[in-house]
Formats: sequence, C-alpha cells, structure tokens
Amino acid sequence: MKLDAPEITIFANMQHTHASAAQGGPATAPETVAATGKTTPVDADQLPLVDSAASNVLKKLTWANAKATLKAYFDTLYTNNTGTVTNVSALTLGTTGTNLSSTVATGTTTPVITLQVPNASATNRGALIAADWTTFNNKQAGGTYVTPTTLSNNTLPASVTNLATSGTNTMSALGAGIATFSAAGVISSTATTGTGSVALVEEGDWTLSLSASISGTITASAQGGKYTKIGRQVTVTGFIDISSVSSPTGALFLNGLPFQSGATTGHRSAAAVYGTGLLFNATTAIAGRITPSESRIRIDKFSSGVTSNMADSVIAGTFFHISLTYFV
Repeated sequence: MKLDAPEITIFANMQHTHASAAQGGPATAPETVAATGKTTPVDADQLPLVDSAASNVLKKLTWANAKATLKAYFDTLYTNNTGTVTNVSALTLGTTGTNLSSTVATGTTTPVITLQVPNASATNRGALIAADWTTFNNKQAGGTYVTPTTLSNNTLPASVTNLATSGTNTMSALGAGIATFSAAGVISSTATTGTGSVALVEEGDWTLSLSASISGTITASAQGGKYTKIGRQVTVTGFIDISSVSSPTGALFLNGLPFQSGATTGHRSAAAVYGTGLLFNATTAIAGRITPSESRIRIDKFSSGVTSNMADSVIAGTFFHISLTYFV
C-alpha cells in the first residue's frame, strides 16, 4: 500500500481564539497603547473590563453603561436638582420684613421672584408711604427756628429766656417773661397782650350802617371805615352817606364796629361825630357814645341841655364822619 506524501496547509492571518495572552493570545495592554485614540466616546463604544466577580475573566463595558453607573454613584454625593424651568413670572413686590430682601418660589419649574420692600420707619429700612412723603415734603428748609409757645397768665414759660430774630426785628425778654419789640414792626394778631409792654397790632376795614331803634329804614349810598387794634385798645374812623330814608323814629345807631366793647362799666367811651344835612337848628349839637358789650355807637342830639333821639333828624343827603377809641 502506497502512502502519498502528506499535504501541509499553512493558515496565514488566522484570528487568535485564545482567551488571554497567557494562552497564547494577544496582549491587551500593548494593543491598547498602539490603538487609534477617540476623543468623544459614544454610547455604543466598548471598554475592556476584568470581572473581579467572575475569576477575573475579560469582559466588555459599553460607554452608555459606564455613564449610567457613574451617574448613580455621583447622585449620592451631590444634590440632584431635577426639573425644567418653563417660565419666569414678573417680579412681585411685597412689604413684609424690616429690610430689603428677595425670595424665589418653585425655582425649577415656574420661578416666582418676590422682592420685599417694607414701609420705612424708625426700625424698617424701606420705602416712604404717601402720607410720610407728604409730611417729609412739607418740612421747612434747614435753619434755626424758635419753637412756638403761648403765654400762661401773661407770662412766658420759664424755659423761654430770650426771643430773638435777625435784623431790626429783635426781641428780648423782660422781667417776668414779657417781651417787647425793639423795632416798629407790625404783627397781625387777634390775641390780647394782658399786662406788659408787648404791642400786638392789627389793622383792617369795617363797614358802617345806620338804623333807627323804633321804626323806619335808613339807606346808605357810600360808607367805609378803618380800624387799628393795639392789644385791647381799638381806634376806629369812618364815614357814611345817606341816600334815602323811610320815616325813621327813635334812637339813631351807627352799627358794625369791628370788635364788641368790653363788659366793664369803666370802659364807656365817647365818639367824635361830625354830621351835615340834619333836620335841626344851628344851636343843636350831636355826639356819640358806646356802652359795655356793644358793637354799635348811639348818636344823640343836644339842645339847651336836653338830650333826645335823633333818628327823625336824618334825611337823604345826610353825611356823618366818626372817630372813636374804645376797649374790648
């Protein structure tokens, strides 16, 4: 029996099937070093892995699984903020608290930002409310001011020792707190001064009218008057022109004094009266007087020592001038 020569087949570039370099397969480390680099891996890329739980056999790990495992680990170390911001609402203003502050609600979905601006006060830092702004805006400009005070029993409070302004309007306290003016300035006031040397001056106009005590009317075509009040003393002047009368009888009164006379009987005063166009003879005189608690002057006529009413002596065209000083 003849045997043919054996055939020998040479396998070139045959892929190794050994599990490891120790079994004659390729070495992992040298091949990894020699491989082409990839900067950004994708989920399907694979990494070699030695499985310590399976006798250290060689296994593969996808990049997707590597990321998921790392995320699960790092989530235990850092706060995990989840959610998506979908909308940011308008800034909301509040007034709580004692200082400016801000808060954020629902920060991961629809944030609501609240700025707290409390009303300003002695303890709060914040914004002025409208009423406070009005008070602030009405403050006087910077300067030195005298706090207003009032007299008590015609005496300034003990804490007031000197009242002074600049220029010619200087005042200084005298004796028991009664002040005096060093200049001829005029201060308008309706208050009386009591005792002392303060002279509070008030000036103005007043309107005269004539009336009869019993019946009839007296109509004026023109009238006018001025008054000056210094403390409790009042001086008046005035005039009145009569345009028509309607049978006046009784006493004649000149009405409209700017201040009522004082109630003290010692304050009776006489008025100087000048009249023209009256119905009586040349030997008749006229005069006026004011009695306590009155705001009118009574005008009488005198003839041969007899005083009588004179309302019936007034006719159209009668003219009166008067002057009177009295006390309130």
